[in-house]
Amino acid sequence: MKCGVFGVILLIGICQAEIPAEVPDLDDFEAIKERCEKKGGAGTYEKLKTAGEQAQSCIKDIIDVDKIKTEVEEAKKTGSMDEVFGKYCGKRPQIRECVKKVYDAVQPCLEENEKNALNVTGNIVRQISDFACYRDGDRIAMFVAEKGVECLNSRVESIKSCVNQTLKFNPATFSPNSIPNLTIDKKKCDDLTTIQNCIVKDLEDHCSSTTPANVIDALFRFVKKTACKEAKTKRSISLKRAVRNVMTITQDQFRESLEHKMKATCQKNGGDGAFENLETSFNNSRACFMKHRIFGTPSNIYQSNLSNCTNDYRNALKNCLAEGEKYFADFILELIQSLYGFIYKNYGKIMAGGQPSAELTSCMRTLSNDEVQKKLYSCSNTTLNELTITNNIITLPPKSQICESLTEVSTCISKTIKNTCIRDITISQLADDFVETMTAPCQNKRR
Repeated sequence: MKCGVFGVILLIGICQAEIPAEVPDLDDFEAIKERCEKKGGAGTYEKLKTAGEQAQSCIKDIIDVDKIKTEVEEAKKTGSMDEVFGKYCGKRPQIRECVKKVYDAVQPCLEENEKNALNVTGNIVRQISDFACYRDGDRIAMFVAEKGVECLNSRVESIKSCVNQTLKFNPATFSPNSIPNLTIDKKKCDDLTTIQNCIVKDLEDHCSSTTPANVIDALFRFVKKTACKEAKTKRSISLKRAVRNVMTITQDQFRESLEHKMKATCQKNGGDGAFENLETSFNNSRACFMKHRIFGTPSNIYQSNLSNCTNDYRNALKNCLAEGEKYFADFILELIQSLYGFIYKNYGKIMAGGQPSAELTSCMRTLSNDEVQKKLYSCSNTTLNELTITNNIITLPPKSQICESLTEVSTCISKTIKNTCIRDITISQLADDFVETMTAPCQNKRR
């Protein structure tokens, strides 16, 4: 379970191109020697010790730490850090061969469950290196460029606190005469989630850029995907529940809006009983709508159900609107259908592998940040200002004006997402598709 925390430390080390000057000697760990001799027989421990020394020498031959430091500092000046990291990321296969000797030598010293745990740990370390070297080190380069290393260094004590509050780990009690439990269970995975949330929140609050928090959050999720594959862990809210929750909130808010802002409008344009008819039809539409499961119904059928369920409501709404505003009732349906079409179309992309990608989940977390929320809200100010309310009577702008505002708003939101979240092809495609989705009713498209 500590592999996730190790990943954070490893990332700092990679970015700074620093390796501890002194690696602990195996002779300091008496329990390991006893275990190896007992389980593997005479000479097993010496083989492990020799393999460790050979691995250390092998890695030093491949990686010159001082040279990396110099190259990184020079690359910062020219903005070519991705080239430096890409070069050293290409040496991963050689480094893995160095480490494999130790991996093979330690096997006779372990219990069966520990061997399985070591396999998982090996996969995690390999995936951490893959994560760091994604697109030839693009993530590390971006992390360094956005002052991620400086921010992590400034938050070391807070990161330790996040770890210690959850693991209750006291370094003073650590003994070289004991071997830690390598197995990974549900509790350790849940602890990892708690540590993740604590560290990411701290970085979001104190780093000058959202990039460090995004990268670390993505790293944790990347690690957990392997480490906690078999353990049932704390669940983050699923995409399905998120969609349902948003729809429920939207409907409740709209119901409240009906009573406060539509009553006088309906009375003026539709006469007595128009608002009551609108309210009744809205409740009926909602009841009809809730009978159909969004992800349990094919897209074309669900879209048809949306139209059928809202038919009476749209007619009642048209009765409440002035002659030049009646377009709005069908326009709203087309917009909702377009949004649901977006969800259906991209669900497989979003939930590839059964859960959102680390980058996408990190993006969602970042978008909930207060500062980012302010930016997103400012995108919608133009649309909110389009409505005119005089004496509780709503006046809607022409369709062309609403379409112009929707284009501006969706483009602004898309740009904010791209500028805020980790650079990722899927996120960029979703952001672009969102603009098309929001403006589809203006082009008379049905998704």
